[in-house]
Parts: sequence; C-alpha cells; structure tokens
Amino acid sequence: MADEHDDGKRTPEDWARELFPTGDRGFQHRDAYKHGAASALHQWDAFAYHTGQPLRLSREDYEAALKAATTLEQVERTREDGETETVPDYKPHAAAVGQYKAAEALRADDNNRPAPNGGKNVGDLPAPAPAPAPELEDNVHVSKARLGDLAHDDKEHG
Repeated sequence: MADEHDDGKRTPEDWARELFPTGDRGFQHRDAYKHGAASALHQWDAFAYHTGQPLRLSREDYEAALKAATTLEQVERTREDGETETVPDYKPHAAAVGQYKAAEALRADDNNRPAPNGGKNVGDLPAPAPAPAPELEDNVHVSKARLGDLAHDDKEHG
C-alpha cells in the first residue's frame, strides 16, 4: 500500500496488510497473529492514542518487531527484594516501541495540568476505602416490600 510519506516508513497496519494479505476465501493469513503480538508488546495502540497518530516503521523494524514478539529470550529482571534474576520473556525491538509515555508527559506539560494520578502507577496508589455496609433494617424493609410485590404477582398470575 502506498504511503504519502517518502521516507520508506509505514504504519504497522500498512505493513500487516502487505505481509499478511487476506486469503481468497476471506481468511486471515496464518501468521497474522504475529502483528497482534507485536502491537501489544511494542504498545502501538497506546502510542497512537496518546500522540494522535500511528507509529511509522521501516519494513526491517516491523519485521524485527514481529520476531521479537514471538521469540522468547533470557531477560534480566530486578525482583522486589532487589535481587536480579534471569527469566524467559519477550524483549521488544527498540526501534519499534511506541514511546507514548514521553508524548503523554509533553502533552500534560503543554496543557499545564498534572500527570494522571500524580505521576504514580495505579498499583502504587492506596486502595480505596470500602463502601459502608447498608443498615440491616433498610435491607429487611426493602426485602419485605419486594416479597409483597412478588406475592401479589403470584396471586394475579397463579
């Protein structure tokens, strides 16, 4: 699919349409799942949402993103206790990662508003207080009224 830009880069969706054409009977190409895996790993939808435009990649970077999303590698992770461990994981292709967090910070700065949640991850926020339990008497009152309605309905339709 032709692109209006002349730099040889296209959106991931354009590359997917070229590399994974829909078959004669309308079925998806057998490797089309790789695009979905790469999109999730590299955060392409989040990038488009936060920047207002899709990420643009060269064909080589798109193909490297597909490979990264479907190939397990040994990756070092730091545990909560500070120790480092090596675990199997998918490692994104750096040139294909949607850097939406940087765009989000710039947008928040441009609009003179603080970042959502004060810049904290949702997991770092305190849990909301539980809602107070309704009074038992209120529940009994509602239940008696509802039972009366049901008994009345049974007499009419019974």
